[in-house]
Amino acid sequence: MKLNNRLWLLLFVMFFTSCITRKQITYFQDSPGSDTAKVVTNSGLRTALYEPTIKPGDILNITVMSLSPETNQLINYPFINQSISAPEKTLTQSTPGFLVDNEGNVQVPMLGNVKVDGLTPSQIRKQLTEQLQKYLQSPTVSVRFSNFKITILGDVARPGVYPVPNERITLMEALGLAGDLTVFGERREVKLIREENGKNQIYYIDLTSKDILNSPLMYLQPNDVIYVNPNGGKAANADNIYRILPIVISGINVLTLLFLYLR
Repeated sequence: MKLNNRLWLLLFVMFFTSCITRKQITYFQDSPGSDTAKVVTNSGLRTALYEPTIKPGDILNITVMSLSPETNQLINYPFINQSISAPEKTLTQSTPGFLVDNEGNVQVPMLGNVKVDGLTPSQIRKQLTEQLQKYLQSPTVSVRFSNFKITILGDVARPGVYPVPNERITLMEALGLAGDLTVFGERREVKLIREENGKNQIYYIDLTSKDILNSPLMYLQPNDVIYVNPNGGKAANADNIYRILPIVISGINVLTLLFLYLR
């Protein structure tokens, strides 16, 4: 009987030490007021103007339309569908796009190398339109990302790789796609891994503070990786299980031996 009481006590301690408070899982905890309202307003304004910048390794979908169909076809040739043979079936790959090389250039027919590194799609669109006016009548240029995707890993409901068709996504929207953080996800130190100047940079984000609403890290770039660490509650829970499990097993063995002895 005393052994059973000890086991219940150990189980109680295990769950008590792994409890997670509301303060650990609540987003944007600062009290609302004039400052908060101002931050939200500024954030919304910047979202409307925000555009991701282009870097080496990106793939751009550049489409040109003009009054010359023959020339349009020449420039837009890289976007013709291509058949790819695969085991037991044929796949169709469409709009492969223009790859941004290591020097930050794309090869555009009639124009040659075009520097795009560090520019936004709208800036490239304006630049190409001006350059193509020398060869085409009333050209219209469309520039979009073909490879805008983000990766979400760690303590979220649905980790994975998510494409972003509208080329604009915030950190909170990305976490929403992944089903939000689990109760064990560390909200005060979310990692954002981003390639900058050929090197991976790691940023730490505190989702429990309203300051994130006014941070440039709120807006994601293509190929960003979000990693959610497990919090102390999950670590303590796992640690306690590994510490208590041998005790529980030993107790069961002792009870089994006593039962067989007294039988």
